Amino acid sequence: MTGSRQGQGCTNSGRAPVRRTRTPRRSALLGLGLFAVLAVLAGSFGAASASAWECYSGSVLCNEKGPLQRLETPGGTSGAYYMSKTTTSFVYWQPKGAPAFPKGYETAVTDFFKGLETENGSDQNFFSVLAQYGLHETHFGKAIKDKDPYPAESSGCDLSKEPPLTRPCISWPQVQTEVKELVNRGKLPKQLNASGQLEITNIFFVMLPPGVSVCDYDRVEGGVSHASNGCSARQFCAYHEYIFDPSAEADDSVYAVMPYLPDVKGCEDPQHPNSAYEDEFPPIEHEFAEAATDPYGLGWFNDNTSGAEEVADICQDGFWGFGNIPFDEKMAYGTALGTAPDGALYNQVIDGRYYYLQQLYSDATETCVQRGKALPPVVSKLAPAQGPVAGDTKVKITGLNFENPSVTSISFGKVAAKEFTVTSPTSITAVSPAAAVTGAVAVTVTTTAGTSASVPASQFTYETK
Repeated sequence: MTGSRQGQGCTNSGRAPVRRTRTPRRSALLGLGLFAVLAVLAGSFGAASASAWECYSGSVLCNEKGPLQRLETPGGTSGAYYMSKTTTSFVYWQPKGAPAFPKGYETAVTDFFKGLETENGSDQNFFSVLAQYGLHETHFGKAIKDKDPYPAESSGCDLSKEPPLTRPCISWPQVQTEVKELVNRGKLPKQLNASGQLEITNIFFVMLPPGVSVCDYDRVEGGVSHASNGCSARQFCAYHEYIFDPSAEADDSVYAVMPYLPDVKGCEDPQHPNSAYEDEFPPIEHEFAEAATDPYGLGWFNDNTSGAEEVADICQDGFWGFGNIPFDEKMAYGTALGTAPDGALYNQVIDGRYYYLQQLYSDATETCVQRGKALPPVVSKLAPAQGPVAGDTKVKITGLNFENPSVTSISFGKVAAKEFTVTSPTSITAVSPAAAVTGAVAVTVTTTAGTSASVPASQFTYETK
């Protein structure tokens, strides 16, 4: 559900020449990067069934698609096409009289990005997946209050369609104009390094308060056709784009637009382990990942011009599932790590906070993954936790991370289990081997990600009976 709004190649006056020829890669030029859950929910894949095929690493049908699921950068590895580091800033656009952002909302968003910065170099959150595409460092920039009035309602805000739009309603070009103004006035940074050369590192998020809609419409800009992507809360939840205007200081600005999403049907996060604003985080993650890896539509995207193209879209819009709904959900969110104190599932821990975020596509594994490196298994309970020295006790092992990667062995002390069956990502049934003496031994689970630690909950006691 992504596309690109392309222009012509240029050399920016006063800057080092940048090798950045923009060639449209589809006939209908769409807005760059949609988090389009709404469109997916409205889409027709046909009836889901166990027989519906899925395209994933190792699948014959996936292999038939050739390189379509691989992400590539047609411009080579030049940093002019994707970001090697990011600084993310936020514009809270709230003119006088506009709806207010709820208390705690800005803090929740700031905590999310400052948490990523705190964990720079970690291989245990979604940001680590992006390292294979050249992105290795992220920083929180700043948050500004934008009191500029909203522009007059755009013709792109079609109020005749359902569901009805909230108002005020602004257009994509009007948002872009505001970003240009903020850069030109020095409120937001230019894409320039200390030497005045182009260095793509900044991403801006334009945050809209509750009740403000944003819409796109068909238009021609600089001789380039742009096909409408519709309106927020109808066709999409969020989007990212860039500014190509060599006459303006804001040229090369990369930004994303985030309508206020909690309670917007079709944009809900299925779990809320962190805060009341959890619905905002999967789209924020989605647009951030794609803006960083494909800022100008020339970075990391695949060759499938009829479907998902960017690092987050592949795992979010169900293209490779072809109607297999359980598989679509597996691609989107993967396996939960555990349960938060409020009872919701979580699959990411960032700076000690729980999140439930979509997965990102990994070229390295040709799968959708939650992090750059798999977590080692954890054993949290044995039932029963004792048995005879003769062995043959059927033990249920409860814990985490028993799939993706799969379990390779289970040991009772230094002796391998007689047999075992992984029944779920959190449950294994194993049969104890015989022991030479009575006493407690640690039950450990091993995958390619590592071996579980010996903890009190993993102790199995051999008894004489």
